[in-house]
Amino acid sequence: MDTDSVVLSHDRGVAAFDNASGVIDSSDGVSFSWDEEHIVTVDAPSDLQGAFDTNQFYKIEDATIARPIKQPYMDDGDVKWYKKPAEELRKAAWSFDNSAYTIDHPMTGMVKDVHDVHGFWRSVRYDDDADRLQGDLYIPSNDTEALEFIEKHKDVSAGYYNRVVSEYDGDTGDLTDDDVDGFQVDMYGNHIASVERGRCSSEDGCGLDSKPTGNVVMEVS
Repeated sequence: MDTDSVVLSHDRGVAAFDNASGVIDSSDGVSFSWDEEHIVTVDAPSDLQGAFDTNQFYKIEDATIARPIKQPYMDDGDVKWYKKPAEELRKAAWSFDNSAYTIDHPMTGMVKDVHDVHGFWRSVRYDDDADRLQGDLYIPSNDTEALEFIEKHKDVSAGYYNRVVSEYDGDTGDLTDDDVDGFQVDMYGNHIASVERGRCSSEDGCGLDSKPTGNVVMEVS
């Protein structure tokens, strides 16, 4: 199982939590208020500035990007169960900071064209109390396509590079057990997308939702 091969993973599908504790109940959902009081003025990341024609963005704060859980993946035609260790999510947080936000994953797998970009992420950090990787999402105030998609689909899905190893002696987290085929390590973020159904779904505690997985807030710039 241990390999030096680096693969690009997209977290899509339905999560299996096996009676996980601490999963956020977001069944009430959230509605977004796209009005001027929620717009902030910020400079986009230098490598993404060509993607936007405005410096006015809506900010969605504290969205849950990923959790240290085990999930099924297709590997050479077989279903394998891999887990993201909590320690690896902590280490990977910086690599998602200033990363691109996309509507669904790019056709190329990773972001190669500014036309795929509909926003960006900042302040990506690991919340030890809630066992989650979280971040703040900035959406251009004039991007109607992105705003409408978010209203309908609050799940998110990370696109990242990683390796898979069969054994791991660090902190894997307590949300699910470690009875898996492998552990995802050396994660490096490429983008985070809005999707119709994320591998770690809104119901399972990830996404653009409230209490406390994210809502529109006002920020003084």
